[in-house]
Amino acid sequence: TEYEEELTDRFSGSLLYRIQKAETELCIAEAAERAFFAGAGPMVSLAGGGILAGLWELCKKTGCGMEVDLPLIPVLQETIEITEYFGIDPYALQSGGGLLIAARDGESLVRTLSEYGLYSVRIGRLTGAKDKILRNGEEIRHLDRPGADSLT
Repeated sequence: TEYEEELTDRFSGSLLYRIQKAETELCIAEAAERAFFAGAGPMVSLAGGGILAGLWELCKKTGCGMEVDLPLIPVLQETIEITEYFGIDPYALQSGGGLLIAARDGESLVRTLSEYGLYSVRIGRLTGAKDKILRNGEEIRHLDRPGADSLT
């Protein structure tokens, strides 16, 4: 890619290797299947535009609003370093291998997926209102319709 040479000059080979390895290991099919059989509701793959686009799509799919705590969203250290270097939003990047899952009992679903060795976290909740609220500590903002991935 056009960024590959710049990344090679800036970051260690081990960091770049971990990124490449993660890309080949991430597969959402197993998580989606396990979640489905655990009684999960609608699911959205994050491969098409990242967590913000996925949250927007999940709200659209369910007809709900949401309240999400941004600090609860897991972001790899490698992603943080690279997005800071390029000045881009890590939440707007494609998140291959990521999956948003709506569930009546998010904590129960997290426990069930954990039993299968699948990492998951509850990052927020769907609401009856139409507002799409993102919280970052005391800061509150509304999610605007996401644009293209930050790298495209």
